[in-house]
Amino acid sequence: MVEKFSHCVDFLVVYIEEAHPVDGWHFRGNKYHVNGSTKLEERAARTSLLKAENVTCPMVIDDMSNNANRKYSALPERLYVILDGIIEYAGGSGPMSYSLPELEQWLNSYCSQRN
Repeated sequence: MVEKFSHCVDFLVVYIEEAHPVDGWHFRGNKYHVNGSTKLEERAARTSLLKAENVTCPMVIDDMSNNANRKYSALPERLYVILDGIIEYAGGSGPMSYSLPELEQWLNSYCSQRN
């Protein structure tokens, strides 16, 4: 989606607290085995895991108070479109309740109106 729509919108990943840390609510089968971050530097270092998954858009990290997570109900993952400070699209809570096809449809509609 980043490649398809970057001519029309900016993408940003906000790395929030770990959803299933080894030292918290962890379950077998997780691809990554990491402890919950206790320092901003640890959280920042975890963005390398996303880069290894070929995430190519800019990334920022939530602060240790988890302000972005709380404000956007982001845990464990969420998709948003924010335009001029207003949430225009809010996907369901991931990974089970959000829809990449739904977001793609929204982006198609938005980008076609801008052309």
